[in-house]
Amino acid sequence: MNICIPKMDSRVSENKIRKGIENTQIGHVIRYTEIPYDESNKRVLMSFEWNKEHEQYNQLRERLNKGDNIKIVNDTCIWHVYIHKEWSRGTKVL
Repeated sequence: MNICIPKMDSRVSENKIRKGIENTQIGHVIRYTEIPYDESNKRVLMSFEWNKEHEQYNQLRERLNKGDNIKIVNDTCIWHVYIHKEWSRGTKVL
C-alpha cells in the first residue's frame, strides 16, 4: 500500500519519519520519497508493508481505504497519514 503525509515540516529527517512510522509496529516502510511543498514543508510518499498481526490492522486499513486518515503520534507531533492511490497507479514522482 502507498501512503502519504501531505504536509510535514521540512526539518524532520527521513530517518525520524521512518522510525516514527515503524515504532508504531503497524508496518515497514519499503520506499520513501519527499516532494518539496513550500520553503518550510514537504510531502512524504511511502510504499508500506503492513504488519498483519497488529491488533488494529483491519481498522487502520479500512479507514485509509474509505479515504479517512490515520494519526501517528511522534514525540509531540501528530502526523496525518492518508492512502496515496495516484502513486500506485504509476504517477511519476520527481
